[in-house]
Amino acid sequence: MPSVERQKRGSLCSSSRHVPIAVIDKAMSMADPSTATATDEACADIDVRVCDAAPTSNILDPTFSFDQIPPPADPAANPDDDGFRNFRDNAPVWFQNAICNLGVLRFLVDSLTYISAGPAVLKQHPGSWETFLQLSGVPSFLVSLLVDSTDATDVTKFGGYEAIRYGSHAKQVMHVWEPQAADTHQQPPKTMVFVHGGAWFSGFPAMYRLLAKPGLERGCRVAIVGYRTYPDTDVDGQADDVAASLQAIQSKYPSSPIVLMAHSTGCQVSSLALLNQPHQSRANVKSFIGLSGLYHVEDHQLFEVGRGLDQISPLIPANHYTIDNWNRRSPTCIVQTSHSDMTLPAMYFVHGAEDMVVPYSASNKFAQALLQHNESSDVGVRCKDIQCHVLKDVGHTETVMECMFGGKTQDVVFDLINPYS
Repeated sequence: MPSVERQKRGSLCSSSRHVPIAVIDKAMSMADPSTATATDEACADIDVRVCDAAPTSNILDPTFSFDQIPPPADPAANPDDDGFRNFRDNAPVWFQNAICNLGVLRFLVDSLTYISAGPAVLKQHPGSWETFLQLSGVPSFLVSLLVDSTDATDVTKFGGYEAIRYGSHAKQVMHVWEPQAADTHQQPPKTMVFVHGGAWFSGFPAMYRLLAKPGLERGCRVAIVGYRTYPDTDVDGQADDVAASLQAIQSKYPSSPIVLMAHSTGCQVSSLALLNQPHQSRANVKSFIGLSGLYHVEDHQLFEVGRGLDQISPLIPANHYTIDNWNRRSPTCIVQTSHSDMTLPAMYFVHGAEDMVVPYSASNKFAQALLQHNESSDVGVRCKDIQCHVLKDVGHTETVMECMFGGKTQDVVFDLINPYS
């Protein structure tokens, strides 16, 4: 893997215009709220919340104190990453690159998830084994035999999923669950589509199967998207996979509004799918919800250097090596430099203030770029709505885990989805 020389960012991702987002800037930079100016009025279309619990309205809660939010994570300050930094500094670069580029890292991570991490997480949450087996289509009589009576709960009985293929590759498949007919309120249910993260190289639908539970309980159809991971394809191929999956859902359920939700690198991939596809192929997508999302490749590469992951991570090859190529695959940069007239769905961002993997400044920066174009009279990217939620005491994986098992993230997300509106 060739090294990437640090250089001044090119004009592709630069902007000299000030983004008048006083509220969002105060929240993220810990500025004194008393410095608010008339430019706060420009924030009427964006809702930035620092959340201790689920908000109850769509306005900025004046009781939140911006000085309570910590600054974005320092990538070099996390002692949990000392092992990565030691490995990066001592192992041959060719060896680190080979682990990534030959798929060894993907095999190890996915295998450990199947064998150890997944079962350990399920065991921590009573009743989740039973729900997981039901969502997997295991017959009820077998579930009762497989689940220890001490773990059994009175959870809602769920059916198994339908595997819908949208391509020839083994990973190009979606797992789709239908809500109970009584929960649809006699109208087509929303379809909640989830795109996993995994640093471009890892992940599969079964890892996120329990995300179907809260969606089904609220009357949504739920689709968990699998897509090709590195080294089978790069970011472009992954964005194409997400776009193809959305087209397949739109064709199969033409009257169903789609909520596209993603986590971590899945946010980059999903945003690219929205930005790069014609409107008619994503017309049913009414909102995007990014959990702990990454939207600027160069910024994240610098963050990975601090963590010691830069030589073992697929970021450089999966995003085509050079800074110019990274910017072309960075949703933030695309929006900042777009001269095309484009309307995106409502764009919602949910990020943990304690995220040590992708700092919450990533969601903030993308939200600023979107708001700048929303307020500009020039031709550019428009959004129907923009909201950014920063959750206190929440880290990177907690956003998706809380969506599965309950917590402030789940409350915020399903307040945004509102399946019957």
